[in-house]
Amino acid sequence: MKTFEVFLNKTYAVEIEAENKDDALNFAEFYTGDIMDLSTVAEQKEHKFKIINIDSRINEAFEVNEITD
Repeated sequence: MKTFEVFLNKTYAVEIEAENKDDALNFAEFYTGDIMDLSTVAEQKEHKFKIINIDSRINEAFEVNEITD
């Protein structure tokens, strides 16, 4: 089999509770991974936020390259 490197654009809608818009934006960027909430309960309490839902909206490949040795 051949090996390929595939580049993806992924877009998510994140529903989050936070003190303000800036916190919501920053925490959504920092604490989300591949459709996962990466925050701990302690971090949520410390920074006063909670990620409620992460919904994958777009998952699109835009480039693929064959990897050769």
